[in-house]
Amino acid sequence: MMPTRARQMSSVSEWHLIDVKKKAWRTRKESWITLGGQETRAQSILFVLFRSLIRLCKRTENILNKKIHDQIIMKTSILCDFDGTITTTDTCVHVLSHFADGDWREYDDKLLGEEIELEECMRLQFKMVKAERREILRHLQEIVSIREGFKDFVDDCLRKKFSFTVISAGLDFVIRHFLNIQGLSGVKVISGKTSIRDNGIEFEFPRKRFDDSVDFKVDFVRYQQSIGFKVVYIGDGLSDFQAVREADIVFVVKGSRLADMCRELNLSFVEFNSFMEIQIL
Repeated sequence: MMPTRARQMSSVSEWHLIDVKKKAWRTRKESWITLGGQETRAQSILFVLFRSLIRLCKRTENILNKKIHDQIIMKTSILCDFDGTITTTDTCVHVLSHFADGDWREYDDKLLGEEIELEECMRLQFKMVKAERREILRHLQEIVSIREGFKDFVDDCLRKKFSFTVISAGLDFVIRHFLNIQGLSGVKVISGKTSIRDNGIEFEFPRKRFDDSVDFKVDFVRYQQSIGFKVVYIGDGLSDFQAVREADIVFVVKGSRLADMCRELNLSFVEFNSFMEIQIL
């Protein structure tokens, strides 16, 4: 027969074992509850993270779209002729008609027949002009007007961060004079540099970057394209013809000589009367 103390010890051990099993069961149950709760919290956290990721992706997409749009805008170069395009009449024709001593129109015919280049044509014609700057500007002031919508068009281009340049074979001091009147003294101008001499007006035109360029206008179109710009050209006359053949987008004054020339060669262009009609992007 088991001694009393031994029986007591056995009883204690049994109770202890039972107690340990109960605690183990309770601990396991609590663990399951805790794990279930953790799973629910994990799902909630994942949902929040996923929603935040979607928002981040949309925000990133908007930023990238804006950057792409800005790059397109900043890589657009607008080149605009002056005589007959910005002005409603050709100031060079007015000056030559009023001041030239000789048949200046014969050189237009030679230019059209590609017997001479644009720069040579201008030099030969304006050698016939014996007049001072002040006299020329006074004469033009009475007859020259600016095409409708020009200033607003330039302001809009600059606001959109387009590159805007006036490119002209005409008289630089005439161009600057009328741009200043419009409050556009800061606009970039590419033209021949004139000098008034006793034997007429002399021109020093920009040097060409490409040997096979027919004139400085088409040369500048090519240069702009070579550095990644999409070139928009706006013109009206014979001096613009070579440039529009190379430009990416062309706007031509409605009913102009250039419009007829473009049609003859099936060149793509858009006609306009007012700068308000020109839409870029």
